[in-house]
Amino acid sequence: MSEREFQYMLPKRIESCLAALSKLYAQDGKRQLQEIIVNSQTRVVEAWASDNWNGGTYGHALYLVVPEGIYLRMAKKRSAIQKQINEDLNHIHNIQNEFIAEVFLEMEADDNLEWRKDSGLLLACKHAVSPAATKRIWEDDAYRVFLSHKAEVKKKTAELKDSLHLYGVSCFVAHADIRPTKAWQDEIENALSTMDAFVALLTPDFHESSWTDQEVGFAIARGVPIIAVKLGKDPYGFIGKFQARQFAYQ
Repeated sequence: MSEREFQYMLPKRIESCLAALSKLYAQDGKRQLQEIIVNSQTRVVEAWASDNWNGGTYGHALYLVVPEGIYLRMAKKRSAIQKQINEDLNHIHNIQNEFIAEVFLEMEADDNLEWRKDSGLLLACKHAVSPAATKRIWEDDAYRVFLSHKAEVKKKTAELKDSLHLYGVSCFVAHADIRPTKAWQDEIENALSTMDAFVALLTPDFHESSWTDQEVGFAIARGVPIIAVKLGKDPYGFIGKFQARQFAYQ
């Protein structure tokens, strides 16, 4: 009989064999082995083994894919567990001329892309800013201040920038300082990454802009000094802990 003519039965009955093995492990108090069997996803790879006078014997590789938690608990003794399950399956099934040649335990794929961050050990990556970009954004030897504001007050913010220049302060005002040829977001990130301090000009609609909120978050993450200027709106969220400087808003 050729391999193609032989009708494999063990792969078709593997679930009933595993069910019987689970009951046997429960009966014998082998909880860890039963846990593996019950929680596994199975895959059988058929493999012809050898010929003999009565038609040959046929072996199969059995893959048991288990959740990460179970796999990690038994990883150090995986070889012994695989061998035990292999032997026990061959003892429990009664299918002639077929056997489990080998059992492989595998860990279920984990699509968690945040595992590095979740470990708590990931070092914060710094945004690399070229010397040319730094020179373009800030004046030499000046204290660098990022002025976060809504577009509606860009003229007054630009006037504030000019006033602070007299005191040796170099300010970044997004709507005035970003050149048309430069990518908007990249230039803002460059300024946020190289600033010495951050000023939030809290006009009534400041919170309505996702840009200003992200800028505030960037400043908090960097740990630079933050000044909240109350121009019709109280500090909120993470900047609520900072004492606001109050001015009349017109």
